[in-house]
Amino acid sequence: MKKVLTFFDIFLIGLGYIIGAGMYSLIYLTTKYGREFTWLSFIVGGLISLMTGLSYADLSKHFDTTASDYDYITEGLSQKYKITAGTLVVGVGILTISCLSLAFSNITKKMFNKLPYALILILSIATPALINIFDVKTTSYVNTAISATEILTLFVLVIATFLKIGLNGSSNKTIQKFTNFSKVNYKDMIKNNFDFKHFDIGKMFHGAFLTIIAFSGFEVLPKLAEETIDSRENIPKAIIWSIIFVIILYALISISLNTVLGHRHVSDNINPITIAFKELFGANTEGLINIITLTSIMGGILLTILLTSRQLYGVSQRKVFPKIFAEINERTKTPVNSTIIVSLISLLICFIINIDTTNHLINLLLFIIFFLINLANIKMNYDGKMKENIANKNGEKKGLKAIPIYSVIGVISSGLIIIKSLKDSFLK
Repeated sequence: MKKVLTFFDIFLIGLGYIIGAGMYSLIYLTTKYGREFTWLSFIVGGLISLMTGLSYADLSKHFDTTASDYDYITEGLSQKYKITAGTLVVGVGILTISCLSLAFSNITKKMFNKLPYALILILSIATPALINIFDVKTTSYVNTAISATEILTLFVLVIATFLKIGLNGSSNKTIQKFTNFSKVNYKDMIKNNFDFKHFDIGKMFHGAFLTIIAFSGFEVLPKLAEETIDSRENIPKAIIWSIIFVIILYALISISLNTVLGHRHVSDNINPITIAFKELFGANTEGLINIITLTSIMGGILLTILLTSRQLYGVSQRKVFPKIFAEINERTKTPVNSTIIVSLISLLICFIINIDTTNHLINLLLFIIFFLINLANIKMNYDGKMKENIANKNGEKKGLKAIPIYSVIGVISSGLIIIKSLKDSFLK
């Protein structure tokens, strides 16, 4: 494959994947528990996610492979479960494509009721699949446009909120007409976000654990190693900086939504961002925000097909799956066979499993992978197998002193989420 992706490309792919999967769909649920301190829940959840992100950064420097998760698990832990590991890492990607496609199709069907649902499903997967087959750089360009739209929309919400608070109380009639927003002031912002009289550390941490899934997406970046320029340097940097950027953005969005709507109103509505825009700019923005939401989901499908096909390509190179999926098309320089099979299986699943079941399976399997990745990083450091440890001037660095604390936190947090997920499933 061609090495054409720069740090900026990888960084934006990380942002697009993380934001597309999180903020538009989970903010209401997180606010239900985090309440006035949902912004703090996002910061804590983001820092927990960063712990696993640092493990991925370590391992991506060492392995530098498209079969990232698979190699991390099999090489770092055991070679005994090659097929299980390969099926796990590719299966999560396929399920994610199906989940996003179902979400896209459900919203589109509500907006355009006359369109056949099956046709929407087919087009929601076929269109991004064709883009991915054509050229990875084209995929990057499309993602850049979508990511820029997502980020700009969210920053408009933040800027408008603070601007209108600042303009509140002005005697200028033009400003009053422009803002049309006299309910909120700085006192409301403090009350709705920083009222420590109602601080509940237990609920704040509950909200924090719910936010962790909203930060998922950084783990896909190592799958692009074969197509990234200076991948050992650019991919680890992109993982870390994309998480840090999103932590700041999510915290600001939470403050803005709680200021405009109040935390109770945010937690009672599955689309608080749309409602906040209506409060700030009028009812005419609803259609625009819905289109941006659809575009965001489509961007998620585009990237997931890209990254899952690369994972299948890399695992097939290890002879876990048929060799046909490890072939590169001479004309497009992309793994066409892997892209087609991933897209077809994802489409088939859309007609078999509902979105709730798919979403639950993704969350459970994703955190199983996170648990194993952190464990692999701990074991490889303990055994002194990491390249930076081997190259240590004072000799091999191994044993307990070599174990990174962030991987330990990643193992514990992932394990707790797996237990909770299984507990919730059992209770249902």
